[in-house]
Amino acid sequence: MSNPQQDSSLPNSGASVPGPERFSGWARHIRNSAALAAAASVVTALLTFAVSKSVTDPSVPIPTALSFGMLFATGFFTATNLWFMVALMGFGLRSAQYVRARGVNTRLKPGWAIGGWFIPIGQLILPYLALVDVFGVGAGEQAAARKRSLVWFWIWFTVLNQVASYSFGDIISSDLATQFQGYQIYAGALAFNIVPLMMARKVFAEVTADLQGLAR
Repeated sequence: MSNPQQDSSLPNSGASVPGPERFSGWARHIRNSAALAAAASVVTALLTFAVSKSVTDPSVPIPTALSFGMLFATGFFTATNLWFMVALMGFGLRSAQYVRARGVNTRLKPGWAIGGWFIPIGQLILPYLALVDVFGVGAGEQAAARKRSLVWFWIWFTVLNQVASYSFGDIISSDLATQFQGYQIYAGALAFNIVPLMMARKVFAEVTADLQGLAR
């Protein structure tokens, strides 16, 4: 596939270069973790909605099974979501190394695919910038389509995570009405989280196929 960002000053022959296996394993992790996180987010959202109804009326006890179910679902969602984010880091790093070794010029060094997640405010854009050039390795409209898909995935993913984080401030409030609002916001963010997760399964599978084509 042709690429307008080829940099002839970078070595793309002779020396040993990383193969597709460097990033394809991480792509599988993204797809698998996204599927599990999506299921966990829906279940956790439903249980959170159920628990929130008891917040406004403390005289109504929360069933023990519901409490344990919510704790388990929340823990499972947290674990799978963390797995998903680690997979995004691994894919970003290895795919950037892969395309740079083949002469593709990227605006950020591969290390930013991981480091960008740990910089306040910068975490909202740096991981995206580390991925966007990787998503542009196709030709013409194909590359543009991949980039558009990445933009929408990233907007959904970052906004919903920020909303969920914001809701925790309300949940720990001493005011019952504010707590109820926090639970409702958190549950809503979790319910919609299925959208970026399912988008990720599709778009990362597509770009993985594009990247593998560079090795042919």
